[in-house]
Amino acid sequence: MGSPAPPAYFDELVFRHNRRGTPIAAFQALLGLGATRPPTTYREITSRAARPQTEPTGYASDE
Repeated sequence: MGSPAPPAYFDELVFRHNRRGTPIAAFQALLGLGATRPPTTYREITSRAARPQTEPTGYASDE
C-alpha cells in the first residue's frame, strides 16, 4: 500500500475478519443495520465535517 488507508477501510477489514467464519451472521448484521438507518449519501460518507473528531492517528490526512 503506497499511502495509509482511511480508518473506514480498517473498520471494514476488522468487521469482515471477525465474521469470516459465519458468513450468514455477517449478512444478517448488515441487513439489520441497513433496515434501521436512513440512507447515507456519498457526500455524507466523504465529507470531512461529517467524521467524528478523534485523536490523530499519524496519517498524513490528519495533518
